[in-house]
Amino acid sequence: MAATESTEAKELSLVGKVELRIAMTDSDPKLENILNTYLPPLLLKLASDHITVRNKVISICQHINTRVKAPNIKLPVTALLKQYKENRNALVRHFDILYIQQGLSRLSIPERLQLLPMLVQGIQKNFEESARHTASLFNMLLKLLHSVTFPPRGSAEDTTLRHTLGFSEDIEDAPFIASWIGRLILFSPNLPSKRLPGLTTEECNFLQLYDKGDTWLPGIAGGMNIVETKVAAVKFLASGAFSDTERFLPALIATSDINTRVSALGEDMMKRAVSAVSLEDAAVLEQLFRLYLGTRGTDGSLPARVPLQVKVLGLLCRSKRATSFTARNIQIIKEGLTSNTSGHSVELSHAMPANPRQGEISFSPSAVQGLEASKLRTQIFAYTNWLARMSDPTHNNVVAPSTVTQLRDYIESQGWPIFYEDMSQQRNQETNLRSLGYESIGVLARASAEALILDEDLDLLRWLFDSLAADTAGREVVLSIEMALSSILGAFGGYLKPEFERSLESLLLHNMQRQSGELLEQFFGENSVWSTEPSQGGALTMANAYGSAVTLCFNILFHESLSSGALVIDSEWERQLTTLVTNDESSRNRVRHYLHAMAQDPERESTLGTLFTAALNGIVASAGSNVATCSTCLLQLCSSSSDISVGSIVPSVFKLQNSVLSNDKAVREASSRLFGILGSHQDCPRSELEKILRAFEGICNGWQEAVGSDYLQIHGAVLATAYYWSRRAFRASLALATEDESRVQAVVALCLEILSTSKDKTLLDAATVSIAQLSVSGILSPKSLVQSHRAATVVKRLADNAGKGNENAVKALGSFGMQCDEDFTEDSLFHQVFTALFKLHEVREVTLQFSVGEAFSNTAAGWASKALDATLDVDCRPPSSPSRNVSLSWILGEILGNCKTTKPALRQASVIWLLCLVQFCGHLPAIQEKLRDCQTAFKGFLADRESLNQETASRGLSIVYEKGDRELKDDLVRDLVNSFTGSSVNLSGSISGETQLFEPGALPTGEGSITTYKDIMSLAAEVGNPSLVYKFMSLAANNAIWSSRAAFGRFGLSNIFSDSSVDGYLAQNPKLYPALFRYRFDPNTNVRSSMNEIWAALVPEPTVTIDKHFDTIMDDLLKNILGKEWRTRQACCGAVADLVQSRPSAKYEKYIGEIWTLTFKVGLCIRSLQRHLTTM
Repeated sequence: MAATESTEAKELSLVGKVELRIAMTDSDPKLENILNTYLPPLLLKLASDHITVRNKVISICQHINTRVKAPNIKLPVTALLKQYKENRNALVRHFDILYIQQGLSRLSIPERLQLLPMLVQGIQKNFEESARHTASLFNMLLKLLHSVTFPPRGSAEDTTLRHTLGFSEDIEDAPFIASWIGRLILFSPNLPSKRLPGLTTEECNFLQLYDKGDTWLPGIAGGMNIVETKVAAVKFLASGAFSDTERFLPALIATSDINTRVSALGEDMMKRAVSAVSLEDAAVLEQLFRLYLGTRGTDGSLPARVPLQVKVLGLLCRSKRATSFTARNIQIIKEGLTSNTSGHSVELSHAMPANPRQGEISFSPSAVQGLEASKLRTQIFAYTNWLARMSDPTHNNVVAPSTVTQLRDYIESQGWPIFYEDMSQQRNQETNLRSLGYESIGVLARASAEALILDEDLDLLRWLFDSLAADTAGREVVLSIEMALSSILGAFGGYLKPEFERSLESLLLHNMQRQSGELLEQFFGENSVWSTEPSQGGALTMANAYGSAVTLCFNILFHESLSSGALVIDSEWERQLTTLVTNDESSRNRVRHYLHAMAQDPERESTLGTLFTAALNGIVASAGSNVATCSTCLLQLCSSSSDISVGSIVPSVFKLQNSVLSNDKAVREASSRLFGILGSHQDCPRSELEKILRAFEGICNGWQEAVGSDYLQIHGAVLATAYYWSRRAFRASLALATEDESRVQAVVALCLEILSTSKDKTLLDAATVSIAQLSVSGILSPKSLVQSHRAATVVKRLADNAGKGNENAVKALGSFGMQCDEDFTEDSLFHQVFTALFKLHEVREVTLQFSVGEAFSNTAAGWASKALDATLDVDCRPPSSPSRNVSLSWILGEILGNCKTTKPALRQASVIWLLCLVQFCGHLPAIQEKLRDCQTAFKGFLADRESLNQETASRGLSIVYEKGDRELKDDLVRDLVNSFTGSSVNLSGSISGETQLFEPGALPTGEGSITTYKDIMSLAAEVGNPSLVYKFMSLAANNAIWSSRAAFGRFGLSNIFSDSSVDGYLAQNPKLYPALFRYRFDPNTNVRSSMNEIWAALVPEPTVTIDKHFDTIMDDLLKNILGKEWRTRQACCGAVADLVQSRPSAKYEKYIGEIWTLTFKVGLCIRSLQRHLTTM
C-alpha cells in the first residue's frame, strides 16, 4: 500500500511540476517550447493506473486548451502522431488526436507533408483498433492531400512514392486507403440520409467523423470542400503509391462521378487497372455485385447510382464466371426491368425497406427516369444476351425462365400489342428498348429451349407470332421480333416429340395463312386497303409497305420463272435473284420466256396485269422509296414481257405526266423511261398521247428563260420526249409521218443546243442522256446531222464532259460511236471517238472506267454487245447500226498493249476495259480468238499491289475460263497451278524507273523508303555496290509471289479450281494438293485465308482427299521443311503437326524417324513460334 501511494505521489509530483512550468510561462514562444517538450509525456500520464493522476492531467489539458487558442502557437504534432501510433491506450490516443487536429493547420506545408508517411503507416491496424480514431486520421490525410503536388506519372519520384509512404512494408495500408477513397467518391454530405448509394450507415458516419457537422463545411475552420477533396484524393490514387489492382474498384467508381475532373481521372486509371485484374476472380465479382445491388438491410448500402450500375454491367459482360451468380443476375434483371405502368411512365425500381426512415434519401421507382433508365436498361439487355450466350446450361435453365417472364412483363407494360402513343417524349428510347427486349427473349429462349420452347402449349412462340402480326411500335421492332424468331430456330435441330411437332405445325400453318392471306387480300382483293389515287382517302396511304408488297410479288414471280435453276430461298434470296436476272443471260431468257407464256394464258395473264397495275400505281400515287422500288419492278417487267402484257397499263400512260415533272430526280428518270415504253406502244391512245407530247414540247422550248424549279420540269420533259421517240424507233412497225420527223429533228436540235451552250448541270444531264438514247436507237447519227463538223463538235463536247467524271457523257459517247462508220484514219469521227475514250484513263474514278469499258464494247460491237441488253426494254428486235469488221480486234489489241504499261492509271483502266470487253463481247469471234492473250494479260495483274486490279483480273480469268474450250481451260489451270506452286514469278509489265516494287514504308532508309526501281538504282550508286540491284529485285519478285498467292482465294479463282477438279486438269494432275495443304498453315494471314477458301472449294471431302494423297502430302512437307524461307519452314511444321494429330499412328509410322530428325533441326531456328510448332 505504501509503495502504491509512493507511485501515485511521484506521478502527481511530476505532473505538478509540468503544470508549474506551464503556468510560469509568460509568453507564447516560451509556452510553445514548454509544450514541445512536455505535452507528449504529459498525455502519456493519462494511461496511469491512478484516477487522481488522470484527473490532474485532464485539468492541466483544460488549462492548456485555454492558453493555445492563439493560432501562432505550434503544437508538437509529429511527436503526438508518433505517440498515437505507438501507444494503445484509448484515452491517450483520444487526447493525441485532439491536439494533432488542432495543431495540424498551424504547421507549414513542408512540415505537414513530412507527416504523410507516418500518418498512413499502420492505418489499417488503427482501424481495427478504433474506427472513430481512424476516421480522424483519414480526415487528416484528406486535408494533407490538398497540399501535395504529386510527381508526374512514371517519373522516378512517382515510382518510389509507394516505398516512401511505407506501403511496401505494410501491404494492407494501400488497399485500405484506396477502398476508402472509393467510398469518399460515393459520399455526398449534402444529402440528409444516413444511407447512400453504395455506402452503409457506418461508412457514412466514418466519412462524416461520426456526426461532426462542420466536417464538410469549407467556410468553417477545419472544414473541407467535398469536390476539391475528391479531386485531390483521386490524384493521390492515380499516383505511384497504389498498384493498378488496388485502384481498380475506386477508379471504376470515379468514372461515373458527375464531376468531370474526377471522372476524367477515373477513366484514365481504368484503362490500365482493368487489365490488371481478372474478371474471372470470384472476389472481384463479389465486389462488383455488392456495389451494384447494395447490401440491403436497415444499415446496409443502397444500390449504386445508375451511371455506376451501367459501368459495372459493362464489366460483368466480360466475365464468364459472372454468369454463375444466378441469384444476383436474376435480381439485377428483375429490378432493372420493373416498371410502374400507371400513366405509362417508365421508371426504375430498387428494392427498399417497407418503411424508410424519416429523412432518408428515397430511391423509389420515380427516382430514376428518362435517359438514365434507358441507358441502364440497354446495358441490362446486353448483359441478358451475355448470360444467354455464356452461361452453362444449368445456370441458363435457372435464369432464363424468370428473365423471359420479366422481359414479357416489361414489353407489355409499354402497351402490347398496341404501343402506348402517349409515350411520345420517350418514344425513340422506348422503341429501342422494346426491340432489345424482343431480341433478348429470342436469345434466352434458344439457350433454355427445353424450358421455354419445347412445351406443347407453345406459349412463348404464340406470343412472339402475335407480336409479329400486331405490334404497332414500328418497323424496327418488327425486325427485332423476326430476329427473335430466327434465334429460336436453332432449338428445333434435334429430336422433337410427335405431340410437339403437331402443335408446332398447326401454329406455323395458322400464321402462314394469316400473313399470306392478309397480303393477298389487301393487295389483290377488290376492296384494296391501298389508296391508289392521290385524291382518294382509302384505308391506307402509299406508305413504304406498298413498295415492299410490290417487290415481294415481283420476286415471287421471277423466282417461279427460274424454278428450274434451283435458287435457294434464304436471307440472301432477294439479292441473289436480282443479281441472277441482271447478270446472267440464260436467266433473263428464262424469265422472258415465262412471262411471254403467261401472256398466252388468260387466267395467268390477268394476274400479271394486276401486278403491272399495282406497280404503276406505286409510281403515280406514291412517294419516296415506293417510287424507286415500284419503278424498278415495272421497268424489269416491261423489258421482259410481251407487248400483250404491257398493253394492260398503256391506257394509263397519262397518269405519268405529273411524275415526269416531279421535283425528285429518281422519279423523273423512272417515269420518263416508262413514258417512252408505254407511249410508243401501238395501243396507246393517240389523242391522250398527243396532248402530253405537246405539253412536254412546250416546256422544253422555254429552257433558255427557265429559272429555279423550271429546270427540273424541263429535265423531265426532255427525257420523256427523247425516250418516247427512241422507243418509237425501236418499234420500227410504227411509221413516222412527215410532221413527226420534223418533231424528232427538233428534239435532236434541242439536245445538241443544250449540250453546246447551257451551263446548267440539270439541263446538261437531260441532254446527255437524251443524246445517248437517240443515238442508240439510230435517230441521232453523224449522217443525220446537216453539217459534218457538227458531229465532231458533239464528240468534243461529250468528251469534255466525260473528262469531268460524267458517266452519262461516257455512255452517250459510246452510243454515238455506234452510229459512226468504221474508219481508222486519224481524221475520221470513228477514230476521234476512240481517242476520246482512251484519254479517259486519266480520270481516277473506278466506276467511270467501267462505263468507258461498256462504251468501248458498244462502239466496237454495236448491238452485238451484251452491255446493250438492258437498253432494249420493248418487245422488238434490236435496230440496225453500221457494220463492224475489225473494230473489236483493233480495240482489243490496243488494250492488251496498254496492260503492259508501267503507268498506274493506264494499267488500272486497261484491265477494267479488258474485263468489260471479255464480259460483253466474249461470245464474238474477235474475242474468242484472243482468249489466250486475254488470259495472259489478266494473269499479269494477279500480283499487282492494287487490290482492285487483282479483283478485276481474277474476275476476268473466271470469264475467260467460262468462255473457253476444255483445252483452254486446262491450260489456264495449268498456268495458275505453276504460278501458284512455283518459286518464281515475273513482275507484271516492263520495268521503268517509276515502277513501284515495294509498298511505301516497307523498306525504310531513315529519310524515306525504297519504293521504285529508280530508288534501288540510286541507293546502289550511293553505296557503290551494283549487286544491291539484283538483291532488291529478287526481294521484289519474292514479294510478288506471295501477293499473287494471297490474291487466289479472295476474288473467285477458287471457282476455276473447283470446276477443274471435277473433269479437268486437276482431276488428272492433283499435284496442287500438297502445296495447297501446306499453304493453309502459312504465317501470312491473307495467304492462309485464301488457301483455306480454295481448299474448301476444291476439296468437298477433306478426309477422303487427305487419306488418298497422304504420302504425297507428307513427302512434300518433309522435303520443304528445311527450305531457305522461314515462312515455308513454319508452314511445314504446322502442316505436319495437323497431319499426324488427326491420323492413326499406323498411317505415318514409316515417317516417324524422319519427322523426328527434321523437326529437331528446325527447332534450332531463332523464331520462337517455329520452335513451338516443332514441339507439337
